[in-house]
Order: sequence, then structure tokens, then C-alpha cells
Amino acid sequence: MKTVIFFTGNLHAGGLERFVTRVALAAVKTNAFYPIIVCLKKKEGIFLSELELNGITVLDAPLGWQRSVWSLLRLRRMIKDLHPAVVHSQVN
Repeated sequence: MKTVIFFTGNLHAGGLERFVTRVALAAVKTNAFYPIIVCLKKKEGIFLSELELNGITVLDAPLGWQRSVWSLLRLRRMIKDLHPAVVHSQVN
């Protein structure tokens, strides 16, 4: 099954966060693909427990990834280790 990584800031109440949650839940329900959500700010928010209860992996990006070359390289390594078919960003 293909893996799709979704980048989002966090999982607080918002349109993009709700979209990612709905797509991830539908993907698991229909076996369309395996979603993994990577929170670029912090792994928190109202949608987190619902995703985890449905077996969807939610990860934190390495701390300081946007300010440190070493943290950015750790984020790159994390992505490569997950072997995604698609990486979809929900942030600017």
C-alpha cells in the first residue's frame, strides 16, 4: 500500500486540519493509501486523538527544522525513512 505524508502545522480546529483528518480517515477506511501526518509546529489539537484512535501515525517534525540545517536534515531523513509515494503540504 502506498504511503502519503501530509504536512500540517498542528491539528487544532481549522479548515486545513479538518481536511487532513477527513482524508486520512477516509483513506484508512477504504484502504486507499496509508496516511502519515507530520506536524511542523507541534503534535497537538482536537483532531489528534481521533486520528490516533484510528491507527493513523501522527509525528512531530524535528524541533527547529526551519531554523537549523541539522534539524532540516533530520526532517529529510524522517521523510526518506517513511518511503512515501506522495508528500502533501497543507502549509505555505
